Amino acid sequence: MISEYLKYRQTLKGVILIIDIRRGLMELDHAFLDFYLPLNKPLHVLLTKSDKLKKQACKKSFDSVQSIVGSVASVQLFSSLKKSGAEEAKAKILELLES
Repeated sequence: MISEYLKYRQTLKGVILIIDIRRGLMELDHAFLDFYLPLNKPLHVLLTKSDKLKKQACKKSFDSVQSIVGSVASVQLFSSLKKSGAEEAKAKILELLES
C-alpha cells in the first residue's frame, strides 16, 4: 500500500528519510532505499543526533550513507540539541515543496 503511494502519488514532492546517526542504516532503511532509489524521486537523508558522535565518527557515517545513496539523494547532519542543520533542512523542505 505504501509502495503504491510512493510510486504513483502525483503530489508527493519527495521523501525525507530520518536516520539516527548512532545506529546508521538499519535493515528496514536498506529495504526502503532498494525500493525508493530506482524511482528517481527526490530523497533527502537527515542524519539526526549528530551531536552525540565525535566529528570523525559523524564524517564516517555521513560518507557511508552518501556512498549508498550516491548522487540520487542528498544527505545532511542534523542536531536538534545544538540546532545545527536546521536551516539546511528547512531550505531542503522548501526546495521540495517548490519543485
